[in-house]
Amino acid sequence: MVYRGCGHLIKPCIVERAPATVSEADMPDKCLVCRAGGVLEETLGMMKARQLAEERALEGLTQLMGVFGGPSRHNATNTEERLADIRQHWRKQTESLYAELERHRDGW
Repeated sequence: MVYRGCGHLIKPCIVERAPATVSEADMPDKCLVCRAGGVLEETLGMMKARQLAEERALEGLTQLMGVFGGPSRHNATNTEERLADIRQHWRKQTESLYAELERHRDGW
């Protein structure tokens, strides 16, 4: 099943924590994430902006070290690994935000 308004899938719940059963006519048009709308989008936007800022700072640091030359511990391999770590960290943060939203779900 999908929500009529946004087209997202209706996620199943653990039986002990599931919201009260409602008829198809009483189902909300949009999912919980889409209904949360502004606040959730604002939070995700801020998280994405911070991720991009961290990535750009790391890339800038690498270029700066290249300008001054000499031995540097910020080589390309290290930079790629650190960028992967940053992306993984922010992916986990986003997933935990959605998980927290699901954990406190009290309606469909």
